[in-house]
Amino acid sequence: MADQAEIVGQLSVGQCVPAFNSLVVKTAADIQAKLVGCASVSAKIAITPPTLEAKLTAATNLVAAIEAQIAASAGLGLPAVQVDLSVMLAVKVELQAQLEVLLALLDAMATVGIAVISYTGDAPNHGAKVQEKVNAIAGPGNALQSVTFLATEPAAFAALGKVLLTG
Repeated sequence: MADQAEIVGQLSVGQCVPAFNSLVVKTAADIQAKLVGCASVSAKIAITPPTLEAKLTAATNLVAAIEAQIAASAGLGLPAVQVDLSVMLAVKVELQAQLEVLLALLDAMATVGIAVISYTGDAPNHGAKVQEKVNAIAGPGNALQSVTFLATEPAAFAALGKVLLTG
């Protein structure tokens, strides 16, 4: 087996974890669609009078009249309709909070500057071969942060490749 280290690329965090990035984007889109649905339902049941002062008394009287009709028809067994906007508001607030978390993750996923180095070969040569590639990127005297995933079984490396960009 020939020892081989290669620079896969200079990537963003999201590009290093393509499966997670896709999941976050899809989930954010789903939450956004639910928020649009909440807004649509709210818009359909909200009443916005053209002149608030002139219509406020009329609206109050209308509500009282409707309540009186409902009370009068209670003995008739007619269905009652009740709209609780506080539940819709709570759902909307929760969805907005979830969306903010996902958007923060998307911002982090867009952070660039990750060098992906792949190595295949004998264990004793790993350090020297990878160091050659590190020197090409950062060079001596530069600070860097690194995480190394080592797989001794091809199946483990293949599974890792389904989650992380490994080459």
